Formats: sequence, structure tokens, C-alpha cells
Amino acid sequence: MNPESKRSAIPVSAIADQYGIAMAIVIQACRVYFGTASIHELNQLLNTAPEAHSRVALLSRLHRIRPIVYRVLLEANISAQIKEQLKNELHAITLHNFAIAQETQRILNRLKAHDIAVIPYKGVAFSNEFYGDVSMRESSDIDLIINPNDIDKIVPILIEDGYKCHYAKSLARIDRNKLLEQQKDICFDKKSEPRFHVEFHWRIIHPNFLMPKPTSEFIIQRKERFELEKIEHFRAVLLHHWAHDGLEYLKTLVDLAQAYQNPNKTEIHHYLTKENTNNGLNIVLEVVNQIFGIETIAKNKLNKTEKRLINQIVKFNLESKVGRIKGTDTILLVKQYYRYYTNQLHFISGIFKKLKFTIRFWIGLLSPKQGDIEVIGLPKYLQLFYVLVRPFRLLIRNRS
Repeated sequence: MNPESKRSAIPVSAIADQYGIAMAIVIQACRVYFGTASIHELNQLLNTAPEAHSRVALLSRLHRIRPIVYRVLLEANISAQIKEQLKNELHAITLHNFAIAQETQRILNRLKAHDIAVIPYKGVAFSNEFYGDVSMRESSDIDLIINPNDIDKIVPILIEDGYKCHYAKSLARIDRNKLLEQQKDICFDKKSEPRFHVEFHWRIIHPNFLMPKPTSEFIIQRKERFELEKIEHFRAVLLHHWAHDGLEYLKTLVDLAQAYQNPNKTEIHHYLTKENTNNGLNIVLEVVNQIFGIETIAKNKLNKTEKRLINQIVKFNLESKVGRIKGTDTILLVKQYYRYYTNQLHFISGIFKKLKFTIRFWIGLLSPKQGDIEVIGLPKYLQLFYVLVRPFRLLIRNRS
């Protein structure tokens, strides 16, 4: 590893010219938060576009970074009326996050009473770990790490608490080991108010992505208690978003930039580079360097494929394509998985290894899953037809 990267951030004027003044304001606000731009520079930008606030608010909601952007804007030269609107939204986000935090603790207490070990992960746990404040990021789900052997004990407890289990029916039909091999989590939803979505994870990466063990799994340290080390939390979040959503939200990049700066940078690099795994660290670091101007310890020279991926991620985020790509749900899903596939492919060397990965990836993606069993319960003598169920369900997804 080399000393601090000397690559420079994209000039905010270039962001304004190519992606619009509102996006430039959003990025400049993030840079003020990270200390790579001044409030004076943000005020100068705001003075050039006094009517951009509605678009700035829209982009901040789309990318789910309102707590960061709005807190900075409250210190900027904007009208009292707009500041009041921002304060109201921040208050609502804070109340929502506290409700999630309370429900998380309630579930932890319930499971602990049944001797079930659970670790909070992502969401408000990430906020506490790396921001020191549950109100600093927008959260929606409750993510928890479990020992998969506890699934059968967890399901009745959550159902008793008013949650619906996504695999309740199929759990009675399928082999438990097959579920653990084919999935990374089990999900529950509470439909009554207040509504919550809870995910119990036993793996970071879905098996569809063919990431080898132990990279795809949590490294849980057993000391006095079942716990997730801070640097392992960073690795898990980095790996999850690198593989599962292609880094398509500024929220993910803000979170990773915050977490990267929080522990010791050198320690992170030593921890994540001791194995040559496809965690996307250097690509992510160059992206946050270009967008937020954060200096990182990164490789001195990036290859052509890495540069291409970096440009794609930067462009996708700054163009704010999330939610705006046209097409049926089926086509959008295929495009989404194609992005995830290409993210992994560039780490594989050799044409035959790439071909093998390609075949395994797409066959695995189209293979029958627990969701198919949940929706269509075929008798045992007809279960070979599940191979047709998943492609059919994907094809009709846009009509459902």
C-alpha cells in the first residue's frame, strides 16, 4: 500500500455542468460534512441557484442521505421557511429511527430470554457504531445476525409477536440444510402499525453471487459474548453493498466513507487485503475520493477494468438513475443482476474461469428458490417442475 492517495475530487463546477446544480449542492453539502469543503463554498453555490431547494430535497430523499445533507444546509444561508421544512423532516426521521431502535432492542430482549444469541447489524446498529447517533442516517429494516441453527426457535417467537414469516409454509416442506445453503437470511414483516421489516442473517452474501467461503460469511468473534467486531462490521457492509446493490445509492457511499474514516485506515487495509478477495475496497475508495474528496490509502495504479467500474458507479450515482431506468420490472431486474454480475466478473482472471463463473451465476440465479416453493406448493412427484417455476415467475413479475 502506498501513502495517502493524491487523486483529486471531481470539481463541483463539473458536477453542476454535467449533472445539474442541485446534485452539485448535495455533493458539496456532503463534502462540508466530511470536511473536504467549507460552508462558505457551499453558500457560494447556493447563491447561484436560490430555487434549487426542492430538487435538492428530492435528490436527498432519493439517495436517502437527508440527515447528512439537511444538517449541513441548516448551517447554510437559506431561508427560515426552508430550514423549518428541513427540521420537520429531520424530526420525522429521528422519531422513525428511534422506533426502529426500540423495536430492535425489544426483539433482542425477547430472544435473549429464550437463550438465542443475536447481533444487531447495519441499520441503527451501523449508525451507533460509526456515527455515534441513530438519527444520522435513514434506516428502514432491522438487520440481525443469528446462528442459523436457531431459526426454528425464532420463527414462533416472531409470529407470536405479530410478524409474518416469508418462508412459513416452505419451512415445513424443505430440507433445513438446503434452506441454509440456498439463502442468506430469513425475513419477517409486521403489517400492523408501527410496521417493521426484520431480517435474520447467517451469511453476508447470497449464494447466487458465488462468493467463496469464508469471505461470504460473518467472522464472529467469540470472547465473552457473541459479537461483531467493528472492523468486521465495516467489511460486511462493504461486501454486502458491493455485491447486492452495486453501490447504487449515495447513502451507501456516505456510510462507507464514514466507516472508513472512523477506525484506523491502515488497520482496515491490513484486515481487508490479507486475502485477495473481491470485496471492491479499492474501487469504493476511489469512488468516495472522486465524489467526496476524501483522501484514502489506495493502490497507486488502477487497471482499465477498475477505472471503467469506478466511472460507472460515479456516473450512476450522480445521474441519480435509481428509480428512473425505464422498462418492465423483469427487464429492470435483469439489468440489476447484470450489474452485480459484472462487479464480480472483473476479479476473475482467465477466460475459462470467467466462462465457468458466468454459467454458474446465471444458472444459479434461475434455479428454483424457497420463494417459488412458498408461492407454488407442488407435491413431491411434481417438484422437478420447479425448474420452470422461477423463470415463469420472473417473466410475469411486471404484471404482479
